[in-house]
Amino acid sequence: MLDVKKLKIARDCLTKSRWGIDDILRNSISNEKAEKHLKLIMMSMETAIGNIYETIKKLDTPDSGNFDKMLEIVMTITPENWLNIRINSLLPNNRTIGSAKLLSSQIKAELVNFSKHPILPKFDKAYLAIIEHCDFKTCKSFDHDNKNLRVIPNCLKGIIFPDDSQFYLSLGMFTAYDETETYCDIYVLPQNEIEIFDKKYLPK
Repeated sequence: MLDVKKLKIARDCLTKSRWGIDDILRNSISNEKAEKHLKLIMMSMETAIGNIYETIKKLDTPDSGNFDKMLEIVMTITPENWLNIRINSLLPNNRTIGSAKLLSSQIKAELVNFSKHPILPKFDKAYLAIIEHCDFKTCKSFDHDNKNLRVIPNCLKGIIFPDDSQFYLSLGMFTAYDETETYCDIYVLPQNEIEIFDKKYLPK
């Protein structure tokens, strides 16, 4: 059975991409900036068009019934000028059918909008930290290697940092025991500011 809600989300993704192209055509911006915006838009459109029916069909399976909340993503800039991505759910298990494609599509769609931010941070060498807020009841995947971690750096490379190889990106995966809320905070910051992050944001 076709899930109308998910279909509308994919449609909105394509609509936002069209708006982004219209902005490029209307506004006088540098070729470098226009090419960067167009790259983000094309990634979003390619994902939405190529996977819309396949993803919707697979997400209707019992394995993925708890993944709908993953569609709500908010991007902000911290006072330290770091990128913060908040997802109102935990990272999906890598065995959840279609979850990686849907998460990738949604993050790219948000990047299309957020790329207009006047202070979008960019780091030559970055540190990507993921903090899951959960308890034993809400945690769906206890082993880090069972989580779809690679989706995040794959979406951000070439935009926030040059590449996701070990020479450009360091990774940190943490859990904050939380009995009241379940969500995932993702931070991207310069590698030379890891100590500041540890003191201020790392779960105690």
